[in-house]
Amino acid sequence: MIQYHPIATQIYNLLIKDEITKQEGEIIVNFFNISVEINEKSAVGYIFEEWFAEWMRQKKINFKTKQNTQEFPAFLVDENSNITKDNYLLHTGEEL
Repeated sequence: MIQYHPIATQIYNLLIKDEITKQEGEIIVNFFNISVEINEKSAVGYIFEEWFAEWMRQKKINFKTKQNTQEFPAFLVDENSNITKDNYLLHTGEEL
């Protein structure tokens, strides 16, 4: 069985609590009065990373990004900050 880092598990649980699996979205660029839906995978991936970074900021999850965003992993969670028990309880209603 794969053992995930406790912070990764906490992030996963917060996403499930926010019902991410039930959400739908689209990426549309409107420039010069021309709208186009973006479906190209690398563009969608990059934009989703931006969304995910903002989601983590709103959940008060401290993280860093690498200078070259094409390298894996895209995010480095600050292990010294962890998700606090109060923050986790606030967002999930569950104890750590």
